[in-house]
Amino acid sequence: AVAAMRNARRAHCSIVEQAGAANRHLVEQFPGADFVTGLILELDVDNGAATILNAGHPPPLLLRDGGVSELLVPPELPLGLVSSAHYMVHPIQLNPGDRLLFFTDGITEAHRRGEPEFGYRRVAAMLGEQSDITPSELVRQLTRAVNESCNGQLSDDATAVCLDWHPPRLPGPTG
Repeated sequence: AVAAMRNARRAHCSIVEQAGAANRHLVEQFPGADFVTGLILELDVDNGAATILNAGHPPPLLLRDGGVSELLVPPELPLGLVSSAHYMVHPIQLNPGDRLLFFTDGITEAHRRGEPEFGYRRVAAMLGEQSDITPSELVRQLTRAVNESCNGQLSDDATAVCLDWHPPRLPGPTG
């Protein structure tokens, strides 16, 4: 999936075309019930305009002005299930200082036998409570808490990516 998307991206394909290429590759190479979920984001770092595609993945969280919300990005089929899958993109506009947190379901579903899952609400709470630390430190603290919640016995991948968006500073007047 990664190789197919990378090749499509290098060929200047849209994120819809990248998802389609990965989907076709997976269906052809691994027929059956196996699949891959994912979020594909295309961000204009100059103005914060983005498009996002959700292939069966948990929705990302947005920290904006101290409040945490779920990005409403309806999920499409995961990659690799059916060759005829179509993927839609959704526009988003980031504001200066926004923080996005992307994570796999292995983060929210981590737990010890007989105990509750780590949970979406706990991830959202950590994002809101830890707004003053760097994105990389937030990911470290989140993965540490997830590992502790399941005693290091993950049943699925547990991946998180966090990014802050700050518009580039325009050069000041010279003179």
